[in-house]
Amino acid sequence: MDVIPATVFFALLISVSFLVFSFITPLLASAERTEPAWQMIETGNVINFRQAAYFASVGVEAVTNCSREVHRFKIWYILPSPPGELKGLSGNTLTAAFEGGYGEPVGSWAAAARLYRVKYIVATFTDIANAGEVIYGGPLKIAVTEVKEITITPPAGRTCNFCIRAAGTRQCIYSDAGAYIKIYNRTAVVR
Repeated sequence: MDVIPATVFFALLISVSFLVFSFITPLLASAERTEPAWQMIETGNVINFRQAAYFASVGVEAVTNCSREVHRFKIWYILPSPPGELKGLSGNTLTAAFEGGYGEPVGSWAAAARLYRVKYIVATFTDIANAGEVIYGGPLKIAVTEVKEITITPPAGRTCNFCIRAAGTRQCIYSDAGAYIKIYNRTAVVR
């Protein structure tokens, strides 16, 4: 008499397992094909990824009316698929649109802030010195090895207009004005 309930229980267990896996397996296969955002997760300076990390760089220029010098920097992007050609950069976040998807900059940003009612602009650019085209495996760690600081101050009583633009163009990706500008030019390596 104890054999029949045990047989029914194991039959139900096998049928429920088959039913669950028949739904989950196609979902996992489709997730691998569509490469969702969770395939690349950035935590601090460590980037975890499932299969490969592709590197892309975009040259930018930082110009201001308070200095005749044109500062040239690279902005690096890490994507879970081959980036392809650059379509454009957008706004204050310096997000890049590539043929293969969108990318957030690694360690680069620009923002305006206030200190004692004085508005100033801070921009940070991180150049990854030893980046190749692709890294398989993971995770990878971005370590900053050197930081150079550039301070731009206006003549008395004026403000500095600041513009970041893609190299070779005149259109500003980011622009703002402030009492002074701080630019941090960082060099980093992949470990």
